[in-house]
Amino acid sequence: RGARRVRSTTSELTWDYGLGLVRLETSRAAGVAGFVGRASPVELGALVLETRLDYGVVFLVSLDGEPLASSKRMLLQVMTEVANHGFRAPGTGLRAIADVGKPPLVVKEVEGAVRFTRPDAGALRALALDANGRATRRAELPHGLTLLPDVLHYIVYRD
Repeated sequence: RGARRVRSTTSELTWDYGLGLVRLETSRAAGVAGFVGRASPVELGALVLETRLDYGVVFLVSLDGEPLASSKRMLLQVMTEVANHGFRAPGTGLRAIADVGKPPLVVKEVEGAVRFTRPDAGALRALALDANGRATRRAELPHGLTLLPDVLHYIVYRD
């Protein structure tokens, strides 16, 4: 209780309610959700996330069933704050909502970098995906992946 942290019996899931951060670390998936900027850099075994985002979610999942340490195909998903266009809640702290807004949803731009910790990290490549899952751009990852402001999904792969 003093550490303000709750851990699952398998130690794969940790909720740090003092920091406002949930972490998942398994052999085939790793991720973090919450106030990631406060904790940056966040080390998750398979990756290290560096960001100044107030709130965000980053998950890396093996797509071929192999552990992240050796997987040849992984999905990296990133998300930030989302609100309706025109949403207003003036002030700070606990406050009343002045306008709930309306569609479309507005997503705060992604910011940060992901560094992969596996020995062959320099051989990894990435494809940025659009909202429909179609590849739009390629990226090489010799020292990590700089997250693009308008991309929420990446396929990370090794030839």
